[in-house]
Amino acid sequence: MRLHVGTDSLRGDIAAYARRFDLLELLAEKGRLPKKARLAEMKRAVHEQFSFTVRLPASVSTLEWNAEAEAGLAYALDVSGVLGAEILVLQTPPSVMPSARNRRRLVELRQRLPVGRALAWEPRGLWDDEVAEAAAHEIGAALVRDVSREPAPEGDTLYTRLRALGRSGVSLDALARTAEAALGAQLACVVIEGDGAATAATRLRKMVIEAAEAASFEDDDEGEAEDDDELEGEDELEGDDEDEDELEDDDEDEDDEE
Repeated sequence: MRLHVGTDSLRGDIAAYARRFDLLELLAEKGRLPKKARLAEMKRAVHEQFSFTVRLPASVSTLEWNAEAEAGLAYALDVSGVLGAEILVLQTPPSVMPSARNRRRLVELRQRLPVGRALAWEPRGLWDDEVAEAAAHEIGAALVRDVSREPAPEGDTLYTRLRALGRSGVSLDALARTAEAALGAQLACVVIEGDGAATAATRLRKMVIEAAEAASFEDDDEGEAEDDDELEGEDELEGDDEDEDELEDDDEDEDDEE
């Protein structure tokens, strides 16, 4: 599995940031991000394992398709191309309610995205879990949830947003639940909001490594147990053969006596 942990905004220099995190989610709103040349410099300043994700602008996330949305999507796709972003994030506001009309609009938006570009969808508002999961499946998107508080959605890609509680940051229990969910995915992207993100990222990586090692150890134990069972079965068969040989010897002795 691949694990990427980071925040939803850049504080300070990107090279210093990349020493603590390996994921950065950026909101592609014009005027909020540097120009393309600077974005390209940011891309070159990070290591190969670093991953950028791009959150679509509000003009797109409202699902009201117009000239502003068209321009907003084009800009977001340009930004994602410069940064080599693997995932686009769609964070729909509470005004986007669970309706047949909005589900059609989600499908229409998905069709406007380049083929092969992954999408993570984060519905805000009154979306029932089952309805949201069905809509995410329909558009081929990873459903974004806070897996420290909610069950992880099914799928090979996990995209989760952890919301820290005040200055205390993300609790150890929350990180443990996140680590468990991450192990069930091929790609896990964890965005940590609030204070203490760097400490939480370090702890989360450690938990995932320890959990993976424990799972590997259990698999090895099960394999050894199966081997032991097979050996015991072979010993039993060999014992049966020895018993049959003894019976044959007894029969021969009886024949000699007769």
